[in-house]
Amino acid sequence: MLAVNVCVLIVLALSHIVASENAVVCYYGTWATYRTGLGKYDVTDINPNLCTHLIYAFVGIDSEGNIISLDPYLDLPDDYGRDNFGKFNALKQQNPSLKTLVAVGGWNEGSAKYSVMAANSTLRQNFIDSALKMITTHGFDGLDIDWEYPNRRDTVYGEADIENFTTLLKEIREVFDKKGLMLTAAVSSVRASASQSYDVKAISEYLDIVNIMTYDMYGAWDSVTGHNAPLHKGEGDEDAVAEDLYTVDQALYYWISEGRKKTELEERARTGLRKYDVTDINPNLCTHLVYAFVGIDSEGNIISLDPYLDLPNDYGRDNFGKFNALKQQNPSLKTLVAVGGWNEGSAKYSVMAANSRLRQNFIDSALKMITTHGFDGLDIDWEYPNRRDTVHGKADIENFTTLLKEIREVFDKKGLLLTAAVSSVRASASQSYNVKAISEYLDIVNVMAYDMHGVWDSVTGHNAPLHKGEGCPPEKIAVGIPFYGRTFTLTNAHETGVRAPASGAGIGQDGCVGYNEFCNILQTEEWTQSFDSLAKVPYAFKDTNWVSYDDVNSITAKVEFAKSLGITKIMIWSIETDDFHNVCGNGANPLLTAINTALGIQSDDTTTTTTESVTTIASSNTESSTTVASSTTKSTIIKSSKESTVAPSTACSEEGYIGKPGDCRSFLYCLKDLEDVINQIKLVC
Repeated sequence: MLAVNVCVLIVLALSHIVASENAVVCYYGTWATYRTGLGKYDVTDINPNLCTHLIYAFVGIDSEGNIISLDPYLDLPDDYGRDNFGKFNALKQQNPSLKTLVAVGGWNEGSAKYSVMAANSTLRQNFIDSALKMITTHGFDGLDIDWEYPNRRDTVYGEADIENFTTLLKEIREVFDKKGLMLTAAVSSVRASASQSYDVKAISEYLDIVNIMTYDMYGAWDSVTGHNAPLHKGEGDEDAVAEDLYTVDQALYYWISEGRKKTELEERARTGLRKYDVTDINPNLCTHLVYAFVGIDSEGNIISLDPYLDLPNDYGRDNFGKFNALKQQNPSLKTLVAVGGWNEGSAKYSVMAANSRLRQNFIDSALKMITTHGFDGLDIDWEYPNRRDTVHGKADIENFTTLLKEIREVFDKKGLLLTAAVSSVRASASQSYNVKAISEYLDIVNVMAYDMHGVWDSVTGHNAPLHKGEGCPPEKIAVGIPFYGRTFTLTNAHETGVRAPASGAGIGQDGCVGYNEFCNILQTEEWTQSFDSLAKVPYAFKDTNWVSYDDVNSITAKVEFAKSLGITKIMIWSIETDDFHNVCGNGANPLLTAINTALGIQSDDTTTTTTESVTTIASSNTESSTTVASSTTKSTIIKSSKESTVAPSTACSEEGYIGKPGDCRSFLYCLKDLEDVINQIKLVC
């Protein structure tokens, strides 16, 4: 019997922007212009070399959906205005690579106006036309949408917002692509909120960068203290279910893996030795090669899901051509193109298979794709008839058989192969197929004998290979990092830990304090500083004031964690609360500099600045704290209840920090990746 090796190459879609580009997305909160003292921050204070993208926040919309300035005196040059739009975009003269966007929305704008606008085609068109006018008139490179939030707060149309938001983005994308403009959005982060507002897969298709607001996890609205932006679960979270946590890591896991299996994430993030292209295929190891995937449109026509990757047009990579050229090295090789896959869902295929006209479109377009590009046949991966989001239910079983029969009749005349990928075990396959009938029409039945056990089970079980799914591609995600802290008033000054009872906002305005203000407070007042070794963020308290904030070390840890997930874009809210005046003696813009350094972006503005601080870091299972006396010195001593250990190259045995005796400014940060492999990151204070 002839042995058959059917090899499936997973070819991944590219985003509108090159996937591997680092990005530092900086929001500028324009109201900082009106602040006084150290908090005052104008456009002229922005260092344009520390950000790849600058976003001007905010503009709003009127009742007709038109985008408008919320502060004409500040934004525009008319009537002796300050023309901050002009000054903001003029920063590109100092950094020609800088991209500037204008953000529409924000918390104060609410949800109602956007819910109404997105639901009405006329108002959506007004929104798009006015966006184009504002962008082109003032020299922006794109638009950032900060609708807070679809299907929440004072929404008018509720759940319909989810689809309407996707429609809005799709329509904007179609126009912006013709103009070469960027489209980004700021989105809520954790599952509990994001799942109410977005079709993650759908909006990711139209956005260049998804700015995830991984902050505001806890605040004065809560009855207990909590970290503003904890990287991992911390004190008080020990018994919490992972997916319910308000943490940066769980937010990123949700956005990347919503509906997807782990190995697809690994496919999307492959670099170095794990990167695999068409040119890496050995065509002598398989008898059949299957190119996965293409999809179908609403008329049943088979289409490329990534024309740039698949086709030669418009300087595309022509992977169809390269794939079929492998037959020159092995004339016996058979190549097929697979249509469907998990991402495509079941609904479109259920509709197509039930309609004779759409089935004919499917067959005709299959023939055209196969003959045009040199494939030897078609593989159908409908996942799954009569399951998931099926439209016609049990009728799918007979309709799938009919589809195969009609394809077979045409393909036999052309000498083409017809195969299908099908679910394996009885419990699922019996719901989807007339096994005897489909076997009559298929050359090969590719049984997906995997996904037998997984995280959906309550016990361990063997499984392994490739999985398919949907979600937001890591290369599109920008991780939001706050340059501010969240403040609380403790109910009891003697209960000072995480999840301690609280009764509202503490210092600062509305429960927020900028890093630039708070680092100065820590140097000039007596506060107890602590580090949550589980959540990987600092906090501090004095009397009944309690503050969760981020510093250089916690931000560096977040960037390194993001990189471990294949994410190389960071979003900042917002640059004006960094220590841009170097009041605290760690150099100007220490937080933004730390992000650039962690991403490997080097410039004259990211030179590491050493300070007079003396720091000893405890290992991950200890709590570090100190009381800093009021003084004008720049020394901070963090005392540990454990001696630090030497940090050799194999020092990481668990997550956390490991100090190095004799060198108070150098230590390792040990961090697990998606496969629970501990990576060590060298940090320098």
